This record gives sequence, structure tokens and C-alpha cells, in this order.
Amino acid sequence: LITPIIGGPLEANALTLLVVDAFAAALFGRLRSIPLTFLGAIVLGLANSYLVGYAPTGWTWVSNLRQSLAMVVLFLLLLVLGHDRLRGVATRSRERYEVPTVRRAALWGGVFVLAVLAFRQIIDPSSVGVLQLGIAFAVIALSQTLLTGYAGEVNLAPLAFSAIATIVAFHVGIEGAG
Repeated sequence: LITPIIGGPLEANALTLLVVDAFAAALFGRLRSIPLTFLGAIVLGLANSYLVGYAPTGWTWVSNLRQSLAMVVLFLLLLVLGHDRLRGVATRSRERYEVPTVRRAALWGGVFVLAVLAFRQIIDPSSVGVLQLGIAFAVIALSQTLLTGYAGEVNLAPLAFSAIATIVAFHVGIEGAG
């Protein structure tokens, strides 16, 4: 369904990044309300479209912001909603872990950004793209942690797809011979 919209073949990276968009929309509904989740998806979609359609042509950074808008919204919603309001304290009975304060999270976030910037200065310039890709995949893995930890959802579909792809690649092979 999404392939005609993005204008090309659906790659694994694009499909994986859709998890971040879906989770940002689901946080509008606080992981409990489908109508509010739908509203969140509409708001994110319209924000993406308006950002591209009405931004001045001199703003070259708009295309990058459009790609990361859902992640920025997800981050802001997680800051605003708070831990207990998001989880639904009255309905959950499992063990809760200590949530870091905003100051501590900002401090460690700053340390991480400084470490990445320092690491970027010492690596080969041709490897910066690989570093950026690795950080993007790390954020994707963290979004899976949010889905499993906050929502209590265990999703084995990506593992099932990986297993099926591995079996097909083993039996058919890359060139068509097993």
C-alpha cells in the first residue's frame, strides 16, 4: 500500500523507519485510543506535506526535517506525556523501573552527542555515512524497545520475515541456484 506513495521499491530501511512514524502516531492516542492514534497519523501526514509545500525554497534543511519529523514528534511526546501517564498506572501490575529525570536524560544525551562529534573527527571521512547509518539503526532498535517496554507488545513479525528470507535465500541462492 505504501509503495506507490514513496515512488519506488519498498526497501527494508524504509519499512523499518515506518515503525517510528507509527509509534509517534500511536503516542497521540497514548497507546490506548485508536481514534486519537488516527488523528495523530493525520497530523503527522499533514505536517509533512505542509512542510514541503509551504517552506521557502531557500531552506535546504526542510527535506531532512521532513524525514525526521516523526522522530522529533515522538521525542517531544515522550517528554511531555511522562512515564506514568503513558503506561496507564492503574491497569499495569508488572514491575516498573526508575525513569531518569529530564535533567539526567538531557545530560547523557549531550554526552552522547559530544562523543559522536568527537568520534567523527577521528574517523576516516568516508566512514561518516556508515556512522550515521549505525546511529539511525540504533534509534530504530530503541523504538522497538519502546514498543515492547511501554506498550507491552511482543512483535515477532520482523523475526518471522527474517527467518523466511533466510530460508528462501538458502534454498534459492542469490543467483537462482541453491
